[in-house]
Amino acid sequence: METITDNTITKPEFGTSNETLRAENASLKRQIALLLRDSNMMNEAALQGNLDVSINVAEFEGDFTTIANGINAFAEQMRTTFLDINNNVDRLANGDFAAQITNDYKGAFAVTKVAGNALGTNLNNLIIDSNTINERAQKGVFDIKIDVQKYQGDFNKISSGINGFVFKAEETRV
Repeated sequence: METITDNTITKPEFGTSNETLRAENASLKRQIALLLRDSNMMNEAALQGNLDVSINVAEFEGDFTTIANGINAFAEQMRTTFLDINNNVDRLANGDFAAQITNDYKGAFAVTKVAGNALGTNLNNLIIDSNTINERAQKGVFDIKIDVQKYQGDFNKISSGINGFVFKAEETRV
């Protein structure tokens, strides 16, 4: 087989091209096997809830390094996004309804961000509205109600229920 290098055609020594081909084939098989092993290891770790596992890029050569770096970058982005959103849900679960996700996300992560932030905002607003009514009721003033139009779903039901209670309290007071 002839090789073109710097516009010069050279003929390899007998047997060199086959040995080179075998070596490159063996290297290719090794790189694919390592990539499969490491990606399966990452997948298994993720299924166990461990998002801190990544591919050891030092084991790879050439474009396989680029592939391994790409997989690691994707996994790291998923991990940091998940942890950020999870942190916000944890804060909401512990009563910090002012918690908001502030990082910029696209696609499905943006939908989750908007939903999580809306949940916190609605809960926080409902608490503010309820506290305002409670403060006024303790002073004997019942001429206030929650604007139920700013709430949807069960938040609307809760605010309507509070308004119903205030109406009944005013009705029995008079």
